Amino acid sequence: NTPVGRRCEEPGEVLYLTFRCEWLPGVDPLLDWVERAPVCIGPSDKSDWLAWLQSERDAEDNHMLLVHGQIQTWLATILPPLFTIIEQHLRTHAQFEPVFKLVEESLGADLRITDMARAYGTAAHAFSMAFSASTGFTPKAYLNRRLNQAAAELVIGTELTVKEIAHQLRFSDAFYFSRFFKKQNGIAPSGYRRRFRGR
Repeated sequence: NTPVGRRCEEPGEVLYLTFRCEWLPGVDPLLDWVERAPVCIGPSDKSDWLAWLQSERDAEDNHMLLVHGQIQTWLATILPPLFTIIEQHLRTHAQFEPVFKLVEESLGADLRITDMARAYGTAAHAFSMAFSASTGFTPKAYLNRRLNQAAAELVIGTELTVKEIAHQLRFSDAFYFSRFFKKQNGIAPSGYRRRFRGR
C-alpha cells in the first residue's frame, strides 16, 4: 500500500493570543486557572484583524468592535464559570490583604518572604504554607511575578536604561536584573523592548 499524500494548497496563518485578566495585583484567574492549556479557538477572517495588526494605520472603531466581539465569543466558549474563580480570588485577597498591600507598596528585589510573613503575622514557614495552599503558588513565585510585571512595564513603557530600571526596582546591579528578566521572559530587557516596540 502506498500512502496517499495530501497537501493544502491554500496559505494559512496562525495567530496566537495571550490574555491577561488581573483583577487583583499579581493574581490572574486565567493564568492561575488549574485546567489552563493552549486551546485552538477556531478560524477567523484575517481581514477582520488587519486594521489592528498593521501598526502603520489606525484601526477604525467598527473593526475594533469586530475584534473585541470575536475575542469575547471565544472566551465565553472556553472559560470555566468566571464568578466561581473571581469569588475564590476575592476570598484569597481578603485573607492576605496585608501581604498584597505590602508587596504593592514596597515592591523591589530586596523584598523578602520574611517581610511578607511579618505582614501576615506568622513565621515564614507557616505563612509560606498558608499562602501556597490558598493561591496555588509560592510567595517567591508571586513576588517574582509582580517584580517581572513591574520590570516589563518599565522596559516597554519608559525610556529608562537597564541600569536605571535595575536601580528603581532595587536590584543589586544591572547584570543581576538582566539575568532575572531573561529567566522570567526568555529574552534580555533590550531585546524585549525592541520586540514590543517593533524596532
